[in-house]
Amino acid sequence: MPITVKAPDRTAETSPQSATQTCYFAVDGQVRVQGPCLVFLFGDGGYTLNAWSDGKPKLSHFAVVTTNGDGAATATWNADPDDNRAGDPLGVVTFAEGCWTNARTRICAGR
Repeated sequence: MPITVKAPDRTAETSPQSATQTCYFAVDGQVRVQGPCLVFLFGDGGYTLNAWSDGKPKLSHFAVVTTNGDGAATATWNADPDDNRAGDPLGVVTFAEGCWTNARTRICAGR
């Protein structure tokens, strides 16, 4: 069953847990996000990349990486850029060279 994670509230102010970072997000060979984006970090190493808390971004795809506790994570995204839930699965991803990756996706957030 796909993990459904609600995007951060579009009207909320940027919180101390969020930061503008340099982001890269590609799915099936197509770059969806590249450049500055808002990232909400989770305490366990996961995050929401390209969060909507400052209003809907121009490139409004976003990804959620949820760590599994075993060195891997599960990634989801909003395949429909107007969807405010990351309900589309990307599968299990592993962290390598600063990014969460698998055969379908590459999700990177750095300062």
